[in-house]
Amino acid sequence: MASAVLFDENYLKDVFIPSYGDASSRSALSNSVSQLEEHLTEFRAFMSQVEAGKIGVTKVEGGWESYVKKKDYWIYAGYASEMGPVVDFQKHKNQDPFPLIYSFSLYPSGYLRSASTLTEGFEFDEYGKVKSYWHK
Repeated sequence: MASAVLFDENYLKDVFIPSYGDASSRSALSNSVSQLEEHLTEFRAFMSQVEAGKIGVTKVEGGWESYVKKKDYWIYAGYASEMGPVVDFQKHKNQDPFPLIYSFSLYPSGYLRSASTLTEGFEFDEYGKVKSYWHK
């Protein structure tokens, strides 16, 4: 199921961040990278539970998914097929209208395509290199 989400961390930290804008915008970017790393840690833990059979994969209209609802949030993982790979991952607050906490879109290879929250986001190429970053 590909719990090892791939992106080129070295490119992000050694090339993209140092060449990004001025010092204040690099500070915002560094904070966003820290958030990305936290979200990836949670994603990997979720996917480890799926791989261990503790969280099921269910066939639904249009595909396969895993879904967990907790008191304060819910998480959804969408798969290309029953055996994966993960192509969509979302975490939302458990309150109507279910605002997004973060989401990932992935290439079938396992590399991140995009990672976003309501206020920031990254776009990656098919090899995991950051193409763009935005922050509101």
